[in-house]
Amino acid sequence: VITVLYHYFSISLANAFPIQGVTLTTFLHDSWMEKTNDSIEKQNRIKFGNRLLTKSNHILSVTKELACLYSESIDDSKLHVHFPIPHGIENSKLIWRDSYSNSIHIVYAGTIESHHLIIFEKIAKAFNGTSNQFTIVSNGIEGCQFLLKYNPALILKAPFEKNQEVLEYMNDNASVILVNYGLNVTQNPYAASSFPSKFVEYCSLNIPIICIAPSSSPFYRFLKKNNWTLLFCDENQSNLETQIYALKERDIWEKNAIQTSNIYKQYFESEMIQTQFESLIFEEE
Repeated sequence: VITVLYHYFSISLANAFPIQGVTLTTFLHDSWMEKTNDSIEKQNRIKFGNRLLTKSNHILSVTKELACLYSESIDDSKLHVHFPIPHGIENSKLIWRDSYSNSIHIVYAGTIESHHLIIFEKIAKAFNGTSNQFTIVSNGIEGCQFLLKYNPALILKAPFEKNQEVLEYMNDNASVILVNYGLNVTQNPYAASSFPSKFVEYCSLNIPIICIAPSSSPFYRFLKKNNWTLLFCDENQSNLETQIYALKERDIWEKNAIQTSNIYKQYFESEMIQTQFESLIFEEE
């Protein structure tokens, strides 16, 4: 049986276990607790989540920190860091275009919270009056209208019908992609335990990715461990503009694009993630 710790349905399922001859595998992707502001409800979710994880044979979480929100005594032998399988773009190639030396095009796609706007404003102001482009694709673009006073050339696009279309747009237009997980965990509490699935997805595009993340977050530590160059937090955000403009140089752009390609091959290839999943599920047969 496979479930996801994100709703009371999975908790009800846990009440039926253990069942002889049946294994229980639980996925964790986002913090269920952060979906409520009620302190009592948060404690209930911790208690019920702990019950589910205790009864699970396999726990597949995007970070260890996320599983540990529910219990600090999880058996390490059944806890596995497991990334989501990206859809990706078929035959995406690492290609420098001469236009990149004249104009940077940063693309952000996704939901918009207050912590996103802080970085958006920095980029909009930096690009004002230049040939560089900044595109935001989101269903929350109404909340970005104020940015136009800093940069009238800012491009605000409504979301595409399918996620695949967003990837294709980035593949065809972006010279740089932005993943914005907040400068600190006060801005973005999810960053304390979660991992942005968009990063996994975008790495298939072979394009440099600017990553904003709190220095205390598992996402930041993952990138730091892998020597990610375009990584910014509270402590070094002042270097953001300089690093963006450095991507106009072909050797620097290619170095960062290769880094994107390599990390995808090492951690995020679809077949590899699927094989890891199957090896866990079927190991007891």
